[in-house]
Amino acid sequence: MGGMVAQEFALQYPARTRSLILGCTSPGGPSVVRAERKVSDILMARDMSLEQARAAILPYIYDADTPREKIEEDVTCAGNACLRRKATPLNCRNSGVGGIQSYRADHGADAGYPRKVGCAGATGNGELIAARIPGAKLVLLDHASHLFLTDQTQAAHNHIREFL
Repeated sequence: MGGMVAQEFALQYPARTRSLILGCTSPGGPSVVRAERKVSDILMARDMSLEQARAAILPYIYDADTPREKIEEDVTCAGNACLRRKATPLNCRNSGVGGIQSYRADHGADAGYPRKVGCAGATGNGELIAARIPGAKLVLLDHASHLFLTDQTQAAHNHIREFL
């Protein structure tokens, strides 16, 4: 959901936005490429423990080639964040769903600053966003999923450094 907030901020305050990098976000609106129904079912499930939901969602947010140790490190960090917030399993898992379903950045803009749209795999949303932002550069990372910084850490960092 952070990418949607960043898009809206950049559109509302172009003079305060020097550059913009988006990764694995959505443009919202009617033409958005939605996640598989199974993903929505997992995110909205009320009959799963946090551990069950985590196990069910992992194949959809990490590439199959990502080392298990890297995934476990992410899971540990995310779990600790939920514990610090005293979150329940349901709101820890579903905190962004409402915003994702209601967001629309289909108004586009020529904000006059450099932009890079990063997308893991070819979902179609990266292409939609890049097409709506004049001068945007789209970068697709192979063997990367939603958590592309874990899946392809070095490649993602290289593209980000190159842009900055």
